[in-house]
Amino acid sequence: MKIKNYFFIFFILYFSLSLNANELKKASIQLNWKYQFEFAGYIAAIEKGFYKEIGYDVELRELNENINVVDEVKNQRATFGIYDSSILDKYDNTKPIILLANYLKKSPLVFVTKQDIYSPTDLKNKKIMISNFELENSSLSKLLEKFKIKKEDFTVIAHEISIEKFIKGEVDVTTAYITNQLYYLQKEKVPFNILNPMNYEIYGFGGNLFSSLEYVKNNTSNINNFIKATNKGWKYALENKEEIINIIYNKYSKQKSKEALLYEAKMIENIMLLDVYKLGEVRKTLVLDELIRAQNINLIDKSVTLNDIIYSLSKYSKNYNFSLDELDYLNRKKQILMCTDPSWMPYEKIEEGKHTGIISDYISFFEKEINIPIKLYVTKSWNESLKAISEKKCDILSGVISTETRTKNMDITKPYINFPLVIATKKEEMFISNLDEVIETKKIAVVRDYAYSEVFKKKYPKNKIVLVNNVEEGLEKVLHGEIFGFIDSITTIGYKLQREYFSELKIAGKFDEKYSLGIGVRNDEPLLFSIFDKLVLKLDISTKHEILKKWINVQYDGDFDYKLFWKIFIIFIIIIFIITYRYKEVVNNKENLQKERKKLEEKNAELKKMQKALKDSLQNFEILLDSTMEAVLVFKEHDCIDINKVGYKLLGYKSKSEVIGKSLYHHVHEDFIVTLKESLNKNLESYEIEFVRTDGSTFPALVKDRYIYLNNERVKLFTIVDLTELKNKENLLFKQSKLASMGEMIGNIAHQWR
Repeated sequence: MKIKNYFFIFFILYFSLSLNANELKKASIQLNWKYQFEFAGYIAAIEKGFYKEIGYDVELRELNENINVVDEVKNQRATFGIYDSSILDKYDNTKPIILLANYLKKSPLVFVTKQDIYSPTDLKNKKIMISNFELENSSLSKLLEKFKIKKEDFTVIAHEISIEKFIKGEVDVTTAYITNQLYYLQKEKVPFNILNPMNYEIYGFGGNLFSSLEYVKNNTSNINNFIKATNKGWKYALENKEEIINIIYNKYSKQKSKEALLYEAKMIENIMLLDVYKLGEVRKTLVLDELIRAQNINLIDKSVTLNDIIYSLSKYSKNYNFSLDELDYLNRKKQILMCTDPSWMPYEKIEEGKHTGIISDYISFFEKEINIPIKLYVTKSWNESLKAISEKKCDILSGVISTETRTKNMDITKPYINFPLVIATKKEEMFISNLDEVIETKKIAVVRDYAYSEVFKKKYPKNKIVLVNNVEEGLEKVLHGEIFGFIDSITTIGYKLQREYFSELKIAGKFDEKYSLGIGVRNDEPLLFSIFDKLVLKLDISTKHEILKKWINVQYDGDFDYKLFWKIFIIFIIIIFIITYRYKEVVNNKENLQKERKKLEEKNAELKKMQKALKDSLQNFEILLDSTMEAVLVFKEHDCIDINKVGYKLLGYKSKSEVIGKSLYHHVHEDFIVTLKESLNKNLESYEIEFVRTDGSTFPALVKDRYIYLNNERVKLFTIVDLTELKNKENLLFKQSKLASMGEMIGNIAHQWR
């Protein structure tokens, strides 16, 4: 019997596991190169099960020469793709793509050249190993375009995975990734130069994860999870490099050695700039620059915006579970016309043609979420707004209470604002605990066509309700004794009393009746109604709180509540007991507290002395640094972060702020950039190069560099000595020596003649 039970349990488990496996959503990622650490985040997400946790079964696909990455994704032969910054050149309005995440904040693609090639202009008439993709759609193609170098100006050699042809001298130039191929060149001790597009103000970015807009539309609830799983994979890969390298080498590709993969891993982490950007964060400024460039040369339609290209800025990044029909509707809808109550503060008001108030803040939030402008349709009264939406002159009513009459002309969403009703009277009137006490005996005003006027008339047939056009008219009638009271929401009346009737009127009662505002949508727009209903449902408490806290809090009169009094009295007694007990403890510990306070004061005095000494030390260090004869510069990742007075004056600047942030190579003469790079790689003790001042003049200099640590960060320290005077003296001595030699030679000749 037990065996049968075990067999049954085993069968159930096996069936459950099989069922779960079948439920995984199939997806593929088309890579833009071969398996290597550049794709470690995706490999880690697959191997560590991060994609399976979110219901995805993901396949990674290597690039081959017959594959066009963007076309694969556009035509949904691949679910996702990886591409560099030239992805925007491939944007197509008929089959749009959308950028989900970016991992390499700098493009690693460069030209590696022989040592006699210093500038892009030297590429003419050379043999260049380059792929068609790099030639047409990369930061390198933009570099060639900037220097007006055409394809026919050089010989194209088909690119290979290996750079063996460059090592053997069969080609003059090869494209390479600084994260990969430089490892082999350095290992083989092959001399080379680098032409990096970044040095010519062409800023690329790589490792872009993208998908087709159609896929994103159909899978809005999954995309955020997919990005998070990918980020999780990258985080794991960077924290466990050796483990992922072993997986890549043993399971994916042995094209690169483990040492080469480790070199690549460190370089990849560097260009991710994780100290500045979050994993997967898209650099919007760079994307905007690329978009403008592509639009200027008519590669992309002028109407395309960042919101269309970057997922995190798009309407699809919000998890509202919009249906495909709803998303298509939003894409087609150019604007939404809105009617409001033109005089119902603090909820809303039309002031100088603009919508303001609490409801206005909600509408602005909704507008941002769907990324469609909500335009105001101006009316003069609430009645006119109700008439406008029934006549289909506007699409929505900003805030409306659901009643039987109104649901004939519009669909009303679930409420997003709830409020109780109160009554405002003159100061001398008594508290009113129940509406029944006054509504059939005294004149009470409500705004014409407000929902609760309809409710009160049905509930109290003998009512003495007076209809007014707006809140101001109702309160004025109370003030002048024409009516007993005016009923409206606690927020509206409280707002008015605090600003205009503080000493004359009061809130004399709060009723049990509560009313709720939803968005009214014209009844011939079911998709628009469904969209707003989902927006309202997803409103979180923090958003509501942020909107409402800007407005007023209200107090009102009330009769004496004995139950509340006894509750407060009992709590008061308990508090007194606790205070008495705690006071006894405090008295007992007072001496200890005084001792501790004295110790703290002594420590504080010591800290102040140390702080003063540190400040004096820093000032002395800055004076000492500015007093040196050498220029001193500090660089972090090739960008200047500090310079002394001698340094910025030597380079022709008036202050250090003008230099900070500039590149290491900014003031190096272009003929000496390669020399500087070689010297940095060889860790020379000192070397001579030539610098350029801001006015264009040049000067020779002796340079020393070394790594130091500042605030636990590794930075490069440079000292520069101006050799101009020394060189001039050397030239003068050389000329004098030459003249002396010539004089001696002439003397010898004269002697021979004699």
